[in-house]
Amino acid sequence: MPQSDTSITKPFVLAFFYTLSCIPFLIFSELYGPITAPLIKAAPIAFLAFFLASKIASAERRWMYLALLCSASGDILLELDFALSFTLGLSAFLAAQLTYACRFWLNRDRSLSAWKPIAAMSAFALVMMLILLPRTGEMTVPVLLYIAAICSMGAGALAFKGESWAKWGAMIFIFSDSCIAINKFVEPFAASSFAIMSSYYVAQFLIIYGVLKSSSSEPSPS
Repeated sequence: MPQSDTSITKPFVLAFFYTLSCIPFLIFSELYGPITAPLIKAAPIAFLAFFLASKIASAERRWMYLALLCSASGDILLELDFALSFTLGLSAFLAAQLTYACRFWLNRDRSLSAWKPIAAMSAFALVMMLILLPRTGEMTVPVLLYIAAICSMGAGALAFKGESWAKWGAMIFIFSDSCIAINKFVEPFAASSFAIMSSYYVAQFLIIYGVLKSSSSEPSPS
């Protein structure tokens, strides 16, 4: 039977318009007030959600919408200034990471052993714990949970049977989150905001595009 349209826009066309949606926050973030800044920050994620419409089957779309909704919520919460903003923002991104992790693991390459990606990300987790935990204080438990979430996503991405775009996106997402942790708990570094947000936006684009492209290349049931 005919299926919904799964054709994917050429990557450079999508990347061009996505980049346009990222520029206002990446370049001009200091110009916005406390109300507009969170919305401008989340605008590129809203762009990706809009792009999802009609691109893939509804079951697949729900996973991606959930991850993007959690990500946009995290963007907004981290940009706001109140007592629990960082904890709530971290929780929202933890949910996004777990959603991506589930999507990757459910579609892993079952011909490959799962132990190699798990071992690789476990080693990364150990390094991050050695660096961060002596400095996290009362945030130790949330940080441990988040490390577990990003490593689960990373291992799932390495085992993912789909496009390499998504794998690279997951790795860049982990890099972005690692920069946040280093900047907050270890040592603030120059241009941290630009490094974190630019890598984060690239990561989200690559994950969404990779999942969509993988979905579009799968044979449709007749």
